Amino acid sequence: MVVAEVKTTLRFRDVEDFVEKVNKLRRAMAGKEVIAIIAYVFKARDFSKAVELAKANGIKIIRHIHEEDFEEIT
Repeated sequence: MVVAEVKTTLRFRDVEDFVEKVNKLRRAMAGKEVIAIIAYVFKARDFSKAVELAKANGIKIIRHIHEEDFEEIT
């Protein structure tokens, strides 16, 4: 299962909230793979903390650069 959120600006609190949702889903879907992704356009001041938290929880972060271009951060 793939679950994703899209944010204009990625903040630490966004990742905290998403981690909570993903962990609930992983418990409910025990035995099944859950791929979690957050896509964003702009970085907040606490971006590096957000990336660390996402990495620690197996969440992929993808930056939308323009139109059809994306960059995988984690």
